[in-house]
Amino acid sequence: LTNWAIGWAPPPYLEVLSEYPDVSPGTGTNTVAYGTSMVCFADSPVPGGQGTQFVCVGWTGSGSIPATGTDTSTPPVTITNDSVITWLWETNYWLQSLTNGGGTVTGAEIWVRSGSNATVEAITNLFYYFTNWSGDVELPNTNDAVYDVTMDQPRTLTANFDVRLAPMLTP
Repeated sequence: LTNWAIGWAPPPYLEVLSEYPDVSPGTGTNTVAYGTSMVCFADSPVPGGQGTQFVCVGWTGSGSIPATGTDTSTPPVTITNDSVITWLWETNYWLQSLTNGGGTVTGAEIWVRSGSNATVEAITNLFYYFTNWSGDVELPNTNDAVYDVTMDQPRTLTANFDVRLAPMLTP
């Protein structure tokens, strides 16, 4: 007689797929006792090195796991059949700003999703004017005080200012 013939079935499995290991249950094939209730979750964000982080944006599932979700955890699920959860991740890059004095920058010091555009603006102090952007810039328009940059890497942008001189070169 086979196990099936005597009413016994192997326990279900939960296969966990993720680019990053900070998930529970852990990645791989997990054997689960029939009827086990659990919440699957991803620890997010995951640091990825200088100016990079990976953010869980949800999951797809099958079997006992809901088909989709847009959070870092599932609702409580009861495992009654073979199931799969695939965690979905996006990359964020840090947008940093510096100045050489004479003004400030708005729109930076933030995480920005890879491939998105970010807008920074150079705000001049009294008796200064904006000259250009330098650092991790993309051409053109580095001379415009309002600057759009595509975040395809971590970026540090420097807003450069110069003293506004009166006639006879006096500040």
